[in-house]
Amino acid sequence: MTSKTEEKWKINRQKNEFARTIPGKTLPRSDLKVIYRTFLSCAKNVELCVYEDNTFSLSQPNAFDDAQVVIETVECLRPYFENTYSGFYRQYDKWVELDKEATRKARLEKILSAIANNIAEIPELKDEIIKLGKMLERGDDIRPYCGLE
Repeated sequence: MTSKTEEKWKINRQKNEFARTIPGKTLPRSDLKVIYRTFLSCAKNVELCVYEDNTFSLSQPNAFDDAQVVIETVECLRPYFENTYSGFYRQYDKWVELDKEATRKARLEKILSAIANNIAEIPELKDEIIKLGKMLERGDDIRPYCGLE
């Protein structure tokens, strides 16, 4: 059986692989093209050049090997490329939503697993969970109860 965490990482990898297929990538930087805009990546100090012909390049040839650079590039290009490459962005947004949902499910699995792994050693845990559930049903603010003020 695959854990939700494993599923989350699988979906995340697939999202990143898809993001790497963004249309318009040209290597290396071209001095023959008209530069529309340049950006400096926050992630890895990589310069991103957007050209007037709806292509782009990165200053470091292997920068696209880094998932953080890939995702940042895709998001940075969105205002310039989304109309031209709308099919890519629709599919990318689906991957982003799948990744968010997989992250949510993995967190839930970890919380439930922590409860299951500790219930025998912490007998009052069951009563505290019941008390917390009742607070949630009433709509009470549980942050102070959980020490999150």
